Amino acid sequence: MLKSLYKHRGYILENAWNDIRYRYAGTGLGAFWNIFNPLLEVAIYTFVFSQILALRSGGTRGTAYVLFLCAGLFPWLSFSDTILRGSNAFQENAGSLRRLPILPAVFVAKYSISSFINLLIYMALLFPLTVVMGISPHWTQLLVFPLSLMLQALAFGLTLIFANVRFLIPDTKEILGALMQIWRWLLPIIYTEEIIPEKYQTLFRIDPPYYFIQSFRMVFLDHKVPTVEVWLTMLGWIVLFGFLGSFVSKKLYSDVRDNL
Repeated sequence: MLKSLYKHRGYILENAWNDIRYRYAGTGLGAFWNIFNPLLEVAIYTFVFSQILALRSGGTRGTAYVLFLCAGLFPWLSFSDTILRGSNAFQENAGSLRRLPILPAVFVAKYSISSFINLLIYMALLFPLTVVMGISPHWTQLLVFPLSLMLQALAFGLTLIFANVRFLIPDTKEILGALMQIWRWLLPIIYTEEIIPEKYQTLFRIDPPYYFIQSFRMVFLDHKVPTVEVWLTMLGWIVLFGFLGSFVSKKLYSDVRDNL
């Protein structure tokens, strides 16, 4: 699979860029919706959790919460976007899959790269925002790039599994939509980890995106480098779901081709 992805890297990159440019084709703001939508979500959560529910959430008011939220929400939006859109890659590109001798995983990779680029744009917006809010630039913030790449590698492996299952079992679309909504609230993205009872906090450690999101906050806001254990944990999740995604793709390849 890796050989096929590398062989078609030009095709993947070109289509990923086109996906960003033309995703909102026909609208007034066009590609700017890629940025406006997450910023609107940040504004809503910031108002609700830092002003209305500040005492309940345990969060801090004002600018501190904005940065906390952005550093966790932006990676999650990129991660979930890859899964939700990438899981529909086979249906959307059925015509190309019928005509071209190309692995279906190539089309999943397109959405993964598209979300990766969007995430880099989101995080780039945080650089001037942190300076305005009193946090000096630091070299650890450059680790956002490898972290973004690793997060998308995790999303790619998971999406390969969902894409194959969704193509063969259409009801997976509705299940996956509900799952992503629940999954978001099971992670300390919008709220702080400290408000969760300590006996339940250990559950975060078995949630694949958890260490990635915490690492984004660590390098961007705290100017700290994640420990070797954290890097190895993230790499382990990537290898595990990369293997499972490749395994499922091989097992279901004939069934997917027969149903195109």
